[in-house]
Amino acid sequence: MKIFLLLPCLLLFSGPQSVRLQVTSTAAQTGNIHLAVYANAEDYAAKRTLIGAVKPFDSKNVSFSVELPTAGSYVISGYHDVNGNGKLDFNMMGIPKEPYGFVNPPSNKWKAPQFGDIATRVDAGKLDANMVFRLWKEY
Repeated sequence: MKIFLLLPCLLLFSGPQSVRLQVTSTAAQTGNIHLAVYANAEDYAAKRTLIGAVKPFDSKNVSFSVELPTAGSYVISGYHDVNGNGKLDFNMMGIPKEPYGFVNPPSNKWKAPQFGDIATRVDAGKLDANMVFRLWKEY
């Protein structure tokens, strides 16, 4: 009997989690904002997104609302595709030429961040977050 009473509570907290993001960029209001959500370290390393979205950057802030399958740790990242070519451009040294960002930015810009460095814990309920996309030199 106790299991049947506990089950609805477990389902309530393990269901979809709502995340609302406000994104700004230090670059001009042109091009598109690309958002990516990664569910685990393996997917992040393989660049397999759980959720991906693109919106035009035609105002000061761009809003995204995403539904995550369960509470947990996720990497929420993105970039500002200033020139509209559909990809994050890099210079000859592998440094991004366009603004990018994370909900939980890495502490070191001199190496590619690992999942654990930039993962954000999403607990039961809603998460409201702000992301500021910056050029590499601005970090």
